[in-house]
Amino acid sequence: MKVVILLEYKTPKEAERNKKRYKFGDENLTPYFNKKDKEVKMNRSGWSDGSGTVISWMEFETLEDFNKVWGDEEFQILMARWSYNVDDVKVRILRPTHQIPPE
Repeated sequence: MKVVILLEYKTPKEAERNKKRYKFGDENLTPYFNKKDKEVKMNRSGWSDGSGTVISWMEFETLEDFNKVWGDEEFQILMARWSYNVDDVKVRILRPTHQIPPE
């Protein structure tokens, strides 16, 4: 079963906090996900509408791959630390809904 982690957040308006957000991502998140990309089958992308709202989409092919990230203590610590660098964070865990086959 596919599983998605959906993160929705607002970028900080303060230049200094936004600078810290980029720095944290470059120094911590990028290396983490580069490492995980070798272990886990996942598609990641980020989307924005230009209003300061960002949506990050992490789609996992299997529940096992999802668990290798979501259940990873390092991931949980990074997300907790990252959340101080953004505003209004919402996290959703999504799975496919029942699909009605075409007739």
